[in-house]
Amino acid sequence: MELISAISEKINSFVWGVPTLVLLIGTGLYLSIIMGFLQFRKFPYIMRHTIGNLFKKKEAQDGSLTP
Repeated sequence: MELISAISEKINSFVWGVPTLVLLIGTGLYLSIIMGFLQFRKFPYIMRHTIGNLFKKKEAQDGSLTP
């Protein structure tokens, strides 16, 4: 059982080290380039439609509840 645990620990430390970091950063860069850095170009739009909507007062319609 200790042998299996030692092997598993070595594999785990290798996989979750540099290869995973390279894969995550590489995938992020690839998708950013392919989509034209959408997360930066559309940042004002995203903020306006997420955080901006938190502060807008919504009018109640007939038969609805207000927060």
